[in-house]
Amino acid sequence: MKIYLVGGKGGVGKTTIAGFLSILLSERGDVLLLSTDLAHSLKDFFSIKKKGKRIKIRPSLWIFEPDIEKALKNYIGDIDKKVRENFSPTIYEDIKPFLKFSSQDPANYDLVLFNILSNEIIREEHDFMVVDTAATAQILKFATLPDRLLRWYDLLIKWRKKYVAMREMAKLNVGEEKFLPILLRKKEKMEKVKKELAQADFIWVLEPARLAFDETEKALKNLKGKIKLSALVMNKVSGKKPSVFDFPSPSLIEIPLFESEPLAGSPEGEKISAELKKILT
Repeated sequence: MKIYLVGGKGGVGKTTIAGFLSILLSERGDVLLLSTDLAHSLKDFFSIKKKGKRIKIRPSLWIFEPDIEKALKNYIGDIDKKVRENFSPTIYEDIKPFLKFSSQDPANYDLVLFNILSNEIIREEHDFMVVDTAATAQILKFATLPDRLLRWYDLLIKWRKKYVAMREMAKLNVGEEKFLPILLRKKEKMEKVKKELAQADFIWVLEPARLAFDETEKALKNLKGKIKLSALVMNKVSGKKPSVFDFPSPSLIEIPLFESEPLAGSPEGEKISAELKKILT
């Protein structure tokens, strides 16, 4: 599965670019367009009113706007279940208040959205996946989370192996060890996610404005070596490009400023698609 990540400052047109890119890719294979932005707008872009988190809108194009609050509760619920199954009631009662707090904490939204993204990568149900990300901070988190989670898994595996060894030395018969295999499988999956994200094409969208340029410069510096920048898309260009623009990129795509919002199937959309084809060739 080939992955395209579309990022940039809020309000620069990421959803528009991700939408037209997914339409182009759907002519080459099966595509999932995933939104990791809390303020989903994929349905607005495609002018559809269907309900459901995963909707097939074309023969080879699906859109997925996760219900983040439900996903967070399910994510914490899964952890709760594993803790109850693999630890003593005393330990579970100590951890339970933290799990309850975490299930209501919006600070965990990006972690859960990354988990959704990771699950789609592991499933590999589509030929292509286009990810319409939130503002800059989220893509910075996504770029660093695999390494942070892998370090955490290594630490948990180390602790669990010591616990299992001590239990065996004491000749305690507590049944089959289930938690360690879970950790080892999670680590293996995260290693695959890290590899796939490192190979993904990252498309950065910005507008010809100084604030957008400053944020782009900072973000690309922080992302260097973590994500493969494949193209810069300068959206809403009118007149001469500002002289402050000086970012190295394999491809620079310029999208003109239109009088009306470009939507799927519109004449403006055809012009955008023609420019985005340069990224795919």
